[in-house]
Amino acid sequence: MKNVRIIAILLVFILQAHLLRANDCVSLPKAEQLIEQNQYEAAINHLQSMSCKSNVYYNLLLKALIAKESYAQVRQYSSSLIQLHSSDSRIKTTAYFWDAIALYHLKQYSEAEQQIIKAESGCSDKKSTTYATICNTHGNILESLKLHDNALKYYSTALNIYQTTHSPSKYKW
Repeated sequence: MKNVRIIAILLVFILQAHLLRANDCVSLPKAEQLIEQNQYEAAINHLQSMSCKSNVYYNLLLKALIAKESYAQVRQYSSSLIQLHSSDSRIKTTAYFWDAIALYHLKQYSEAEQQIIKAESGCSDKKSTTYATICNTHGNILESLKLHDNALKYYSTALNIYQTTHSPSKYKW
């Protein structure tokens, strides 16, 4: 009987921890709102106070750091995420993408292209707006490398995806 009680207490603690983590994830939109209001430092502080560490969390944190022009910090975070989450392709894709953006802003275009190619290969849905964003970014990097014809291919892919996913025929009036 004593063992059953101990197990029940442990289950309650596990459930409470899970609920606290789930509630923490609910406050992600607040961070998104702070970023939209250009309050990057507040968004970063809010995110770093959370225990929820999802792909959305990392995406928002890296986005805020890029907006704040903290490129070295983005590079460090991205590198850590790639190592810590080697089996999670979504988090790795996010890390490669934002690392490519940081390298692009640092005018390290060849290295940026290497990272965006990794983000591209890690994106499982080649018809998603995420993939379109990656392709558009790849086009920007190729433009900076003066590879205009290759850049146009990526821009075209991105545009086709955006047109398909944002087609006016999909909306009911």
